Amino acid sequence: MASYYEPSGKVSALSYLLLALSIFIIFPLLGLAYTYAIWYIPIIYVNVLVTIGFGIAAGFVIKHVILYYGKVRNPKAAVLIGILASLVLYYVSWAIYADLNLNITDTIGGDRFGVAVSNVNVDETIGLALHPSRVFSIMGLLYKWGSWGIFGFTMSGFMLAIIWIAEFLIIMILAVTTSYEISKRPFCELSNSWFKENKVGPFVYVLDRPALVNDLESSSRNTFDNLEFTQNDQRDHTMFKLYDNGQGKAYLTAESHKARMNDGKLEFDISPFVERIEITEDMKQSLLSKMNA
Repeated sequence: MASYYEPSGKVSALSYLLLALSIFIIFPLLGLAYTYAIWYIPIIYVNVLVTIGFGIAAGFVIKHVILYYGKVRNPKAAVLIGILASLVLYYVSWAIYADLNLNITDTIGGDRFGVAVSNVNVDETIGLALHPSRVFSIMGLLYKWGSWGIFGFTMSGFMLAIIWIAEFLIIMILAVTTSYEISKRPFCELSNSWFKENKVGPFVYVLDRPALVNDLESSSRNTFDNLEFTQNDQRDHTMFKLYDNGQGKAYLTAESHKARMNDGKLEFDISPFVERIEITEDMKQSLLSKMNA
């Protein structure tokens, strides 16, 4: 019977160094870009998209800088790192936002649609970031009086707090979900490196997925006999992710790609039906040979 890959649960010391470097270098730059975008684009619908983009960008940094190069193969640790990083990112953006409020010099526009002109003072922002009580004090004032409005209504109090919480949750959830999967990717402890990932396919959509899973679990040499490679990836199809350490060890993930139209655009719902299952060298070569059939 084939086995499934299980992460070792190890976290390298390098990951902590990369987390620290991200906190002091990358996160402030991300927070600056995000806060300026929120400040100077006073359109709530666009701001939601900006927040989503910020969460995805945060996840990208966490995944590729901290978890990948830090060789984190512990999913629980990856989630904790994602939450911690999100908290730091959100706090940094708040320190910048607080400083923007302290340095307003003018306004553009009118009562119904206007923007306050401001720029951060770097030394002042660093001072705020190093003194959380000052940041929380400004947050308290904004909670009481508000700093922005919509349709002539100034957001403050409980409703404003709900928006702040929703904003943080969007950032945190996207950052974690975008990043933590890397910690479950097969890792070779002997060579201290990640398995190389290759996409194999597309193949004609596999209807009898349980049968394929059963063949994979029994390490059948005939597992891929009925697979049919297709040039048409614009309809339902099946894709594989092959993880190979180059030393005779390989794992496989199989995904169903279901086509659907969304506002006239073709999109795919991707759902794995077997993940990171060990395959033999013969099975690997059989699968790869289907690409050239």
